[in-house]
Amino acid sequence: MMLLVLGLVPLVGSIVVAAIPAGRDLLVKQVTLLFSLATLALTIGICLAFDAGSAQRFQFAVSYEWIRAFGASISLGVDGIALVLVALVAVLVPVVVLASWSDEDRAVDAAASTAVGYAARGRAASAGAGAS
Repeated sequence: MMLLVLGLVPLVGSIVVAAIPAGRDLLVKQVTLLFSLATLALTIGICLAFDAGSAQRFQFAVSYEWIRAFGASISLGVDGIALVLVALVAVLVPVVVLASWSDEDRAVDAAASTAVGYAARGRAASAGAGAS
């Protein structure tokens, strides 16, 4: 159940962020940080409850029947390596959010236009090189 909640928290957070009206950049950053810290807290709880000496290959395993007519189900569980990767993502997301806190959309637009400009110049240079 904990893994299902761990997957649903960022999903709900992304839906909430998508519902915030345009122009509310600070609110988007605050909500994003809130949900990423909630995910980190859940991950810490899972890490503390993880039993490295367990004989079970997967811990926190759950399985739900999804589409009964097709016999489809969803199963979740973590082993040691998967838990490390989940923890890595849970730590990195709030770090990235905080590192980009002062960034504005103008920087993204400038970077995108620069990339498009470089691509256009590269295309023009390659077209000119093939013509000779």
